[in-house]
Amino acid sequence: MKSFLLLLTGFRSVYIDYTVIGDVCIYVVGKDEYDELALAEVIFVITSSVKDACAKPPTERLFLDKYGKICLCLDEIVWKKCFSLKREGDAGEHRQGQNQEID
Repeated sequence: MKSFLLLLTGFRSVYIDYTVIGDVCIYVVGKDEYDELALAEVIFVITSSVKDACAKPPTERLFLDKYGKICLCLDEIVWKKCFSLKREGDAGEHRQGQNQEID
C-alpha cells in the first residue's frame, strides 16, 4: 500500500483534512467527535475508491468521466455501514427487551 500526503488544518472547533490525488483535491470536514483521526480514516476510504475507479492517479477529465462509478462505490460503502449499524442497534433493542420484567 502506498502512502499519500494528508494535510490537516482547523478553525475553532472544525477540522479539515485534505489531500491531492493527481489533479484532484479531496476535502473532508468534521466537528466534535469527527476529529482529524476519524476524518483521516474517511479520506483514506475516499482516496482508495477514487484510485480503484480510475485505475491510475486521476486527471480532472478522468475523474469527471469516472464520477458515476466513484459515487456508486462510495454509496455502497456508506449504505453497508449504515445497514450494519442499524442491525447492531436492532440486536441491542432485542436484547434489552429480553431483560425487562413484565408486571
